[in-house]
Amino acid sequence: MPAILNTRGVVGLSGDGLAKVNVQLATKMKEKIALIGWVLLSILLSFAGFILAQWQTADGPVTINFATLFFAFLLSSRLAKYPFIGLIVLVLVDFGMLFLGNELNVFHFIQFSFCLLGVSVMVLFKLKYYKSSITLFIASLIYLFVIKSVYIDQLNYEYEDKSDLSALNENRGFLIGHYNEHPTFNSDTVYLVNFSFRNCLPCRQKKRAIKTLSKQYKHSPFKIIEIHTFESMEIFQESYYFDYAVTYHDSLNRLAQTLKVLGAPTEIIFSKKGKAVRRSNGYNSEAEASYIESTSELIKKLIHEK
Repeated sequence: MPAILNTRGVVGLSGDGLAKVNVQLATKMKEKIALIGWVLLSILLSFAGFILAQWQTADGPVTINFATLFFAFLLSSRLAKYPFIGLIVLVLVDFGMLFLGNELNVFHFIQFSFCLLGVSVMVLFKLKYYKSSITLFIASLIYLFVIKSVYIDQLNYEYEDKSDLSALNENRGFLIGHYNEHPTFNSDTVYLVNFSFRNCLPCRQKKRAIKTLSKQYKHSPFKIIEIHTFESMEIFQESYYFDYAVTYHDSLNRLAQTLKVLGAPTEIIFSKKGKAVRRSNGYNSEAEASYIESTSELIKKLIHEK
């Protein structure tokens, strides 16, 4: 690299040398910016694909959700230079929610597996392992069929809950009705408490099933309580009126926080003794008949319980 001695006796670069250094620095800077851009694009595409599957197909069959995840990540991997980075960030975010109290169940891991399969198929294709790519693609479709037959057709979101009515009564001041009234929960009544919000598609889908239950036990010591949460009081006042349930707005999401409700719909059934006997997260339209049957049997049993 050409160098010259300046007037102070210090060796410096000639004009050509300085220009080359500037070009090298500019090239490195462009490479770094490009790297950051590709990483951000990967993350953006991963989250966009996941949100698409969660919201646009939430009111459809669960199998469509899995298939959407697979093809969304297949496409995002075609566009992104570092496809695995976005997927890793997505998984880390969900595990972060786990440590905050979210229920990370088998359903989440199946979703992640379809994301991973979509990315893997496209990566193999990009590396020109065409036979492996096609084989994995076919295997993914078989996996989807197996998951539907073995898992989804018997999908069960239920698990034991140790809450009781005291948690509801202790937070009754934060539950506000349309006329600013507050509820009182009595131990001689079976309660189905469902947490939901207006812009939740599976919440809207679940209404039909809950309405069926309300008709079945209309003249029994059984009440359905819809808790509006995660949205403003204004939205509650505008649109939260149901003919099958008593509705309350969860001010500051206080009851949801107390009961560790981080998603919707979340349903908790309380016995006449005031104990939570079942909590259900999410809703699967493909299992609606099964949900109505099992829930109806449980309610009937609790009503006649002494």
